[in-house]
Amino acid sequence: ETGLIEMIIRGQAVPVPIDATAGFNFVYVRDAARAVSTVIGDERAFGATFNLAQSERVTYNRLLSDLERISGGAFETREMTVDEIEREQIIMPFPLTTDDFTDGTLFARTFDFSYTPFSDGLEETFQAQLSLNESLL
Repeated sequence: ETGLIEMIIRGQAVPVPIDATAGFNFVYVRDAARAVSTVIGDERAFGATFNLAQSERVTYNRLLSDLERISGGAFETREMTVDEIEREQIIMPFPLTTDDFTDGTLFARTFDFSYTPFSDGLEETFQAQLSLNESLL
């Protein structure tokens, strides 16, 4: 999502996959850091493998809608079909037609862990990226 945020901040046209069907989910970077500190020294984590991800199913429509709200309004877009995106070899941050959904509930149940809601994490990420860009000017 950082690449899309950069495009918005720079005023570049954001590719909008109008026929993408994939869903995906996220783990906010602060949640990943909290998860690491949660398991350090905890015997329940010894030899175990966990996925980290909140359970909200996100689509490109949802992602771009939230980015529009967070950025304060409409930004320049370029509507494209999945075929056009693939033909032009535009790299998108998430799959377009195949779900990429990770189940992070085992970690949440085992360690009584709650994930940051998608919109909240995205807004904090957007604001952090905006601040970083402003400091580079």
